[in-house]
Amino acid sequence: MCHSLSNTWDYIVETTLKNTEKKIKKYLGVNIPVEALRRTILSKDTNNYKKTGNLLTDLVRGFIPKYLTNKLEKKIKGNNNKRNIMRIIINGLQEGFY
Repeated sequence: MCHSLSNTWDYIVETTLKNTEKKIKKYLGVNIPVEALRRTILSKDTNNYKKTGNLLTDLVRGFIPKYLTNKLEKKIKGNNNKRNIMRIIINGLQEGFY
């Protein structure tokens, strides 16, 4: 991936996660570790996630990876809340992509 494209994706992911963090704080009153999510989404480590080898690609396609929802386990209770958070993240990434 070229440097410019990498910077663009960094910006899209950062903006999406900041917006997600604000919504979660507003509606659930919980702080989530967005920095850890950002590192996970942008990671090139395929040992942790083996579907396509790229978590960002799967999120843009609209897949909700169990690996990433497990990262929310400690802070967010309830499967519906976790799915809603993942939908917010996926929608933000898809809007940034298009």
